[in-house]
Amino acid sequence: MNAEISPNAIIGFSFLIMGIALSPSGGFSTGLPFLMMGIAFLLLAATAVPSKSGEEKSDV
Repeated sequence: MNAEISPNAIIGFSFLIMGIALSPSGGFSTGLPFLMMGIAFLLLAATAVPSKSGEEKSDV
């Protein structure tokens, strides 16, 4: 089991928290873009293929 947290998951959760925090003060339309960005980053983190730590990607 891999215990490593991807950066996309951290970004996604922070966007979700910002969206939830902005929703009561500025209305739902203020927090909605942040909620959608958070969901997008969490989907990126969920569908990402975990790379092996020994491999280096050499895409030029």
